[in-house]
Amino acid sequence: MTSFVLVPSPFVGPATWTPTADELRRRGHDVRDAPSADAVLVGHSGAGPLLPSLGPATQYLFVDAALPHPGRSRFDVLGPDVETHLRAIGDGESVPPWSEWFGPGVLDALVPDAAVRRAIAAELHRIPLSLLTEPLPTVAGWPDAPCAYLQLSAAYDVEAAEARAMGWPVEVLDGQHLDTAARPVPVADAIERSADG
Repeated sequence: MTSFVLVPSPFVGPATWTPTADELRRRGHDVRDAPSADAVLVGHSGAGPLLPSLGPATQYLFVDAALPHPGRSRFDVLGPDVETHLRAIGDGESVPPWSEWFGPGVLDALVPDAAVRRAIAAELHRIPLSLLTEPLPTVAGWPDAPCAYLQLSAAYDVEAAEARAMGWPVEVLDGQHLDTAARPVPVADAIERSADG
């Protein structure tokens, strides 16, 4: 049995992890709500840059996630085109929920199950602009444990390549960004393999 902490992106809520968490528990693993030094920290999407500040952990696993970029803001990493777009659709203090950044039907395409999709949609919220503009902290001594990368979608080709360049194990599932909710069995399989390897 392995202990896991599944960290959702701050742009969404824990429902993006619920099906995978349920699958890991069904397999006998301990899935916790709070980080602890004897657990594997698993960050999805926008949670990736936060993992160093949530440690220590026995391992860090980035799942279709941005990588840590201490001292830089999310806008610094996302680039000027994304910043211009989000500021244009925002109100000066916040931007619309993540699902509205890319046009209509995003959740329908990524999460076919209506009940799971409703649970995710219920947790969506406006994003404070400060979450995108504030520099992320530098964590001395990180990484303090092995790191690995699980790529779910082509949108994270660059991050997966950066992880490979750092010598991290990288696995590619060739699916969709929200397969943590839509395809929990293969995602749980890959998480187990990463923890075992």
